[in-house]
Amino acid sequence: MEILRKIPVQIGAEEVARMLRMDEKLAKQVNGEDLVRVANSLVDARAVYTAGYIDDRNEEATNIEGRKFTSRVLAKTLQKLGRVFPYILTIGGALENEAATRGMLQRLFLENAADLAIALARMHLEKYLAEKYELGGVSHLGPGQLDWPIQQQKELFSFFQVPEAALGVRLTESLMMVPRKSVSGLIFPTKATFTACQLCPKENCPQRQAPYSESLRVSHGLEVKQSSLN
Repeated sequence: MEILRKIPVQIGAEEVARMLRMDEKLAKQVNGEDLVRVANSLVDARAVYTAGYIDDRNEEATNIEGRKFTSRVLAKTLQKLGRVFPYILTIGGALENEAATRGMLQRLFLENAADLAIALARMHLEKYLAEKYELGGVSHLGPGQLDWPIQQQKELFSFFQVPEAALGVRLTESLMMVPRKSVSGLIFPTKATFTACQLCPKENCPQRQAPYSESLRVSHGLEVKQSSLN
């Protein structure tokens, strides 16, 4: 297990405005440049990860060091791999607390700034792992995405003895992470970049990272959502 502290993150006002589809006039109205300065000062990005070795697998589930993760997508994605990297990452609670004190538009801006900070911190972690372990390209997937049940957060957290002591992150009885601006999952090597967005038909998602592929969704054992049918 290794803990990464003070992961470098630099949020840009234009990136946040783009996520919100906010024009330049509105971005100035909410004082976007001032807000990102506040956001950058409050982000405290940290992560913990470990290496996990796959014991067994079938089309429905993957066993990683005695822990069973039930997901057809995960099983398909990891089918040729022997090692993955469970992780937990957070940017701390200061930014979300600051957002809660603001009016609606500024709160929305800061919430999206926090989401961007998480994405940037995870990119840093992925690059770090790729270089350290000579993985080439890497991708990630987490409980609650696609067909991977959120209930399996408990199994994921069990890779780490005391995440709260290491990162200040804890799991509630309802399986929410505290601080709220935290993520968890598996990072794994891939020849082609994989993202859950490719299998998700949700339309007009501001956080979409890749186009939806119906054929890819079917190949991973998921039903085609009615909303995606013509």
